[in-house]
Amino acid sequence: MRNPTVVRLARLALALVLFAAGCSEEPLVPRGDASWSWRLGGASPDFHAPTVAPILKERLRKAGIKEPKVHAAPPPTRGAKTPGSFVASEVRVEVRGVAEGAKELVLHLATTSGRLGIHRVDESSRLLDEVFQALDESERRQIERHRSERLSTTLSSPNGELLKAILARVASERAASGRSIAVQPPNELGQKPQFTAFVVHTEPDLTNAHIQSAKGLKGHDRPTVEITLTPAGRDINSALTRESVGKRLAIVIDDTVISAPIVPEPIAKGTLRVLFGQGGTPEDDADLMASLWAFLIGLEPLPAELTLLAERSSHGDPTR
Repeated sequence: MRNPTVVRLARLALALVLFAAGCSEEPLVPRGDASWSWRLGGASPDFHAPTVAPILKERLRKAGIKEPKVHAAPPPTRGAKTPGSFVASEVRVEVRGVAEGAKELVLHLATTSGRLGIHRVDESSRLLDEVFQALDESERRQIERHRSERLSTTLSSPNGELLKAILARVASERAASGRSIAVQPPNELGQKPQFTAFVVHTEPDLTNAHIQSAKGLKGHDRPTVEITLTPAGRDINSALTRESVGKRLAIVIDDTVISAPIVPEPIAKGTLRVLFGQGGTPEDDADLMASLWAFLIGLEPLPAELTLLAERSSHGDPTR
């Protein structure tokens, strides 16, 4: 079974390629004649539709969508209204005048939190050992593992989302105070799924709030984003890297480890480079993906990831 996260990113990359020839640096979402509307929801405790809606509307506006309509609304009801049926528990989105090939891009912008965190990595993976000891027999059959180094465990699973869910459930029951498990997906498409799990400090040292600007860099075989930190972020990063020489830091976006580099020396300057995805990406694709990720992490993140509940095309016909 394919990893849904990897498949979705592959589809998104394809969508970006389809309109790349006519897309300039601005806007991120190219204009056209297509229109869509979506109903979006969220299962996370952090999801609160009235809070999410204005943040999402501003994100879509900055992406180049003219006058996006975004508002919190109650779910559709049939028959008699019941107590609570008027509670705004979902987000309605309507976009018009965008390119037909940009649908996956717009949906990605509308459902991805874009929450960045740079976390310290524990030198002990005892929590991972405790988690695996707590797995039941069926879960053990679904996950194989071997120790790759003292800071991490390499995991094999047919489904990355299932793996993350199992780890999150068991770790939440057994985690030491202030620690959690973060998972890094495979770096290359098509390979046997190998996921690396790290025990990280739950609270990140650096977040989106410490980013002054972010830009995608061109000419790399992996999507590469250069982050310029705020003065406060620069000071935090300087102290963090000084204390972490020879250790790993986990760069996490939306609960997924993007990379976990070893810090070779203190970084006093206020710029960082983050590499996304797999090596060997065609240069044009990598440039477009870098622009997308730079855009997302350079803005206020959504409080929670959203899920697609329903979709309508420009003709008003339900498509999902």
